[in-house]
Amino acid sequence: MSEKLIAVCVPTFMRDNLLRECLLSIAELTLPRGHTINVVVADNDVNATARKTSNSMAATLPFTLHYFVHPKRGLSEVRNRLLDEALAMNASLIAFVDDDERVDRQWLLRHIENMEKYKADVCCGPVRQVGEVSQKEKRKPTGSIPRYVSTNNVLFKSALVSDQHLSFDPFFNFIGGEDFDFFDRSKNNGNSHIWVEEALVLETITEERDNLSYLFYRHYTGGINNVLRFRRSHPWWQAWLKFLPRFLGKIVGACVYLLCAALRMNKPLAFNSVKKLASGMGYIAGLLNIVVERYREPDGKTRANSDS
Repeated sequence: MSEKLIAVCVPTFMRDNLLRECLLSIAELTLPRGHTINVVVADNDVNATARKTSNSMAATLPFTLHYFVHPKRGLSEVRNRLLDEALAMNASLIAFVDDDERVDRQWLLRHIENMEKYKADVCCGPVRQVGEVSQKEKRKPTGSIPRYVSTNNVLFKSALVSDQHLSFDPFFNFIGGEDFDFFDRSKNNGNSHIWVEEALVLETITEERDNLSYLFYRHYTGGINNVLRFRRSHPWWQAWLKFLPRFLGKIVGACVYLLCAALRMNKPLAFNSVKKLASGMGYIAGLLNIVVERYREPDGKTRANSDS
């Protein structure tokens, strides 16, 4: 019986050193019997800054590595190119990780074991952040249904793309949330999504992101994206009915966490307060049609605008 091919997709943009660590962790993977992998690196930098690292490692890594430049900027753009490449090599399964992550040795093994056990179409797992402002997330039981699925730790059947014609929506190219939207539509198609707690990925929090201001910014833009995704398929008044109460709840929660943090001198509680405040403010921004294109500028600068 021929082996099933898994395309491990890694989009990258000007993170050469982190990409190297990511590829080295993939090289240590324990593969399940009957499977093989190809690693596909899509460089979204027109200057091909990841080419040297990818080419130098290709000859020494224990898997086939495909590197290409996708010069048209955008999160959906580069992810859709990765989907095309995965289908072109007849991959049965498609995995995504980010270039600033390192996978556990049993990452794919655990995903595939549970995909078969639960007859799932999509498996996702935890991403543990390493840094001062990283949060200890609650553990969820393997086999449970995740609320959201993102591309920072996921394995799914290629039939979602080849048969159901799912792709990443260009609307989210520079604002993010394209992965949540993709898997929301997958769920609406009737696909089974499960959580695999043992399929661990570690995310490196770089120095410029390891602070409260970035924590606020990350959850603020996340709040905006939640509203924008909802508004893609619902009228404006339903968005207000849904997210205005949530905004009020976030503000109350932020105040409670801040008070507890002050009384206990507890940093994690303070971080939770910042996250809730940021998400709530993001809800209001999204309701007011304020869009932050956090991935627009190559130098990391962002641009906010208001769409009517």
